Amino acid sequence: AEDIAACVEGDPERRLGSAAELVQRLRSLDQRAAKLEAQRVAEKKAIARRRLRRLGAAAALVLLGFATLLGIGYFREKGLRSMAEQAQQQETQQRERAETELAKSEAVTEFVEAMLASVAPEIAGKMDRRLLEEILGYGATKIGTELDGQPEVQARLHSTIGIAYMSIGRYGQSARHLQSAWELNRQLFGDEAPETVRTMVPLANLHRSMGSPQAEALVSEALTKAQRIFGAEDAHTLSLENILGCIYLDQRRYAESKPHLEAALDGRVRILGRDHRDTIESTNNLALLHLADRDFVQAEKMLKRVLDAIVSTAGDGHAR
Repeated sequence: AEDIAACVEGDPERRLGSAAELVQRLRSLDQRAAKLEAQRVAEKKAIARRRLRRLGAAAALVLLGFATLLGIGYFREKGLRSMAEQAQQQETQQRERAETELAKSEAVTEFVEAMLASVAPEIAGKMDRRLLEEILGYGATKIGTELDGQPEVQARLHSTIGIAYMSIGRYGQSARHLQSAWELNRQLFGDEAPETVRTMVPLANLHRSMGSPQAEALVSEALTKAQRIFGAEDAHTLSLENILGCIYLDQRRYAESKPHLEAALDGRVRILGRDHRDTIESTNNLALLHLADRDFVQAEKMLKRVLDAIVSTAGDGHAR
């Protein structure tokens, strides 16, 4: 079609001049067609190569970005892991320091408690009363100054100092410390907590010793809680049984006193033995009840048991 169009071309310069030129062009038709096809194939390949280069460049950018993100993530993760390890190490060190300080504080508290708790009535009577009161007064001032911010330790030492004061008959000072111990434990643990109920035992005993009108109600409340929390044969429960029995004995309510004193004595014999100081106390209290109730046979029996226990422990210097 192109060759025929060249024969009738209006422009003389582009029109074929003779039939011989037409024949020559027709003979080279296949060659020219092959050349054109080769050119089209080359152009398609060039276009494909350009597309591949663009795709390759895009893929390279994507891979580069992905690698960058991976690198950032790796180093960030490594940094976070390092920070976490450092934080854990610091936390471990702080916990170890806190545990060390707690152990030191506990050791000091136990030492002071043991020292002050050793002031039993029979020992306190042989000590210099003025010196003993100075020691207790010094310890009392330290509770509010050097132990500020440690309410649990304060409560324990208030209780110990209060018991020591009660042992030497200083009921006013004893009441302040025992009341403070009870109130601190109530704030820390609640009214029904074992720590609070334990603190009620010496406070109840103090109120009974002072003849306080609130003694019976306080001891009855403490005994009910102790029976529920510790059980019937716990040392704190038995102490409260003994205290309540003594309150009724002081009030000449002998029928009400007897079951409490008997429960205290029976439990202490099973748990502590006949020769323990607390057991001797319960035996003597029951003997006093029988004397007051004019049951002289039982009173004599109880008093003989008291005497036998004291004699059997005389080698130790005092009843255990």
